[in-house]
This record gives sequence, structure tokens and C-alpha cells, in this order.
Amino acid sequence: MIGPGTAQTTSESGLGDLILAGTLNAYPDAGSDLPYLELTAKVKVPTADEDKGLGTGEIDYSLQADVFKSFGTVTPFATLGYKVRGDVDGFELNDGLFASAGAVVKMSEKLSLGGAYDFREAATDTSEDASEVSPFVNFKVTPDVMLTTYGIFGFSDGSPDSGLGVQLRKNF
Repeated sequence: MIGPGTAQTTSESGLGDLILAGTLNAYPDAGSDLPYLELTAKVKVPTADEDKGLGTGEIDYSLQADVFKSFGTVTPFATLGYKVRGDVDGFELNDGLFASAGAVVKMSEKLSLGGAYDFREAATDTSEDASEVSPFVNFKVTPDVMLTTYGIFGFSDGSPDSGLGVQLRKNF
């Protein structure tokens, strides 16, 4: 005889961590066959609720290189980077590589649609690497302000099953 199960499933929601980034752009001359190159440094500021398990409460740092080149209205892109994770009290997190590849299609002067495949090395020895796809929509609010909405669909236990997000970017 098998009795009723006692396992519980929980779900948490709330504000995530704040990410500050600075990017150095190396753009080729118009008409060049060279791709665009961007070098970015990011700092994750711990604003997510640790008690809900939405963040570590520690500062993370990352460096990444992005390359892209437009072919008409289609722009393929790729990212390669490395993240240094802050250690949580009594628990060491692994630093690791991350990569992304995808494309964006310009639908109009203000609207673009795209998708990317993302990979991140696991943060712990007992967790899996992240493997996920992220469709997104970019909306140019002003020439210097971009609003991006995106979804996440995970392929591994190291990724969320699904998720939604919003990003607001200001170029200076």
C-alpha cells in the first residue's frame, strides 16, 4: 500500500538583482566587412530577496565580448564571457564561462524581433549548466533608449522552466 505523498512544491516571485554595465564599442567604418565588437563589464548589485531564494545577496562581476554584423534587416550575434561569482556564507560558488548566439530581425525603425540560445556553466558542483532559448522584442523608445521584453525557455535543470523579463537600456 502506498500512502499519500508529502512532497510540496513552492513558487517564489519578486524583484530580481540590479545589473549595472559599461560597454566600450569598437565599430568598423561604414561599408567594412569587419563585424562590430563590444567589450562589456557588468556588476550585479544584490537587490533580490535572499530569503525567497531569488538571489545570493552577493556582488558578481563579469566581462564579455560581443560581435555582430548586419546583413540587410538580419543581424546575427554572438557573446563569450566569464563571470566571477560572490560566495555565499558557508557556500562556495563556481566562476564560469557563458556564451550566446542568435539573431535579430529589424521589423521597422522602432521594432525588432529576435531569439538567442544561451549557455552558462553551473554555479555549483552539484548543479547543471544552464541551457535555454530566449525570444525577445526590442522597442526603440527614443534614439538613445531601448525597451526589451523577453521570455526564457529552459532545456536543462540548470535553467528555469520558463520566465519573462524586461530590460531598459540608455546609451550615452
